[in-house]
Amino acid sequence: KNIQQKIFKTLSRGFQIHQILPSLTNINRLIESLRFWMPIYASGQSMVYYYPRIRDNLVKRSIIVVPNHAALVTTNISSINRNYATLLTTDLKLVDTYARQYEDYLSLCRPAFQFEKQVYRFMDYFEEIYNNNCDVIQFTNCISINSFTYELAEIVCKKGLDKYNINAEYFKKMINETNKHLNKNRLIDLFYLPTCQEVIDGKAMILSSLMPEDVDLRYDLTTYIMHLKSMLNMLKKYDNYYISILPKSMQTNYNMFINDNGIANLISNNHDPILIKIIKNELFEACREELLKIADQYKYNGFAKPRNILYIQ
Repeated sequence: KNIQQKIFKTLSRGFQIHQILPSLTNINRLIESLRFWMPIYASGQSMVYYYPRIRDNLVKRSIIVVPNHAALVTTNISSINRNYATLLTTDLKLVDTYARQYEDYLSLCRPAFQFEKQVYRFMDYFEEIYNNNCDVIQFTNCISINSFTYELAEIVCKKGLDKYNINAEYFKKMINETNKHLNKNRLIDLFYLPTCQEVIDGKAMILSSLMPEDVDLRYDLTTYIMHLKSMLNMLKKYDNYYISILPKSMQTNYNMFINDNGIANLISNNHDPILIKIIKNELFEACREELLKIADQYKYNGFAKPRNILYIQ
């Protein structure tokens, strides 16, 4: 956490991180790494790359370069934890040499992510998730758009979203896509459910990950109850719809949407949302496995479904 906070502090000063992913051979280690890096990726200030061919896993070499300032280089045998050589230098000639070496490595790599910053275009990526005739699992910091009603969509769009090319049809399209999806395939919906007290205090955000900076949209008791009723109707209507209610401690700065056909999208949970489409297959597998572990931990199927229905009622 301390290292992560220092990275965020560095990013807040205007820096960007360019990262070449290491060789991805151990799924558990990869998942552990993603838990650390995913909030950083969600900031939109990191460019991530991967080498598309088979790598030599014998020697592990790490290069961290702050151009024109410093370089840290380590080399070790990948199966042995101790380093055979570690060099920290502020000699600008050496720093430039390692920076050019890193650029040479980078020229052989491909982007692991695809970025989209236009909110009105997010729907194209959502359709890709739900239109592939396969199961979907998603992790969100608020009640998801999938259980919206037409009436709720109309209310949301009267709060200033029209100037961002987001109208009621935008949400209605998602509602329709969700209903079509649930007729054939599973949707596992993992989210934090705000308390009634949070709603009364004005602290429960509606779709916070999609809200531009000047749109402050919060639940009142009417819209909150409206959304819960819609979710209950979906749970009772569709055998393929499952929810898992997460504790507040699980909230983070991103939301994630993954289907079984290799498509994974991450959306930053802030007032300047960025959608990140994950391209690298191993990253997709790790993200999917992580969400399935969360779903299993907080229960979503079997006896958990009627229990969740009773909880919401």
